[in-house]
Amino acid sequence: NENISDTASAKIEQKTEKETVKTENHNLPQIEAGVYSTIALKKDGTVLSTTIHKSEDNRGQNNVKNWENIIQVSSNEYHTVGLKDDGSVISTSINTSNDTGQAEVDRWTDIVQVSAGTWHTVGLRKDGTVISTFIDDMYDFGQGDVDDWTDIIQVCAAWDHTIGLKTDGTVVSIGYEKDGRCSVSGWRDIIAISAGRFHSIGLRKDGTVISTEILDKKENFGQTEVAEWSNV
Repeated sequence: NENISDTASAKIEQKTEKETVKTENHNLPQIEAGVYSTIALKKDGTVLSTTIHKSEDNRGQNNVKNWENIIQVSSNEYHTVGLKDDGSVISTSINTSNDTGQAEVDRWTDIVQVSAGTWHTVGLRKDGTVISTFIDDMYDFGQGDVDDWTDIIQVCAAWDHTIGLKTDGTVVSIGYEKDGRCSVSGWRDIIAISAGRFHSIGLRKDGTVISTEILDKKENFGQTEVAEWSNV
């Protein structure tokens, strides 16, 4: 679907001189709200962060002041990741009891988009495949099992699930499935996706929005009430 690809896909251009990966978001300002910090990407490729005042909540999520040549950032509960203009990825370090390997991205290459989940990080490669950090503990719900995904143009990592937008406007999902957050197989004509802790949402090309249900009532705070939205 040409319209979907033009709208949602990161257009890649490889520069042979400097081996620089470019995307549509290259050098555009961006702000990102993590759980304990707020991150801002400046036009010059450097990154700003708010200060975390409570020491017990500080796992280094805001240690980004020396980052350079960044073209996209993503932050979640315990870490922040940045995509560099050469297709490599940088992450803040955790090294606490909350470290499940989600910051181990230093060997990634040819990446065009990154997304930080709570317990994992996913990266979209320029060939449309997806890579994830490895989770080896009680928080592994399969949210990193994305090795067989292809034709992906956008990824989003959440607490215990991951969703991916395909070139044909459909959506794939993996992870904790019992409460409905991964129920996206019937979605069509999607041009953008996002994932919260308990739900997934998709923007249709007609400007309407679709969401998964939250079957666990104690976790439903109205975050899926988007059925009447239009012109988004």
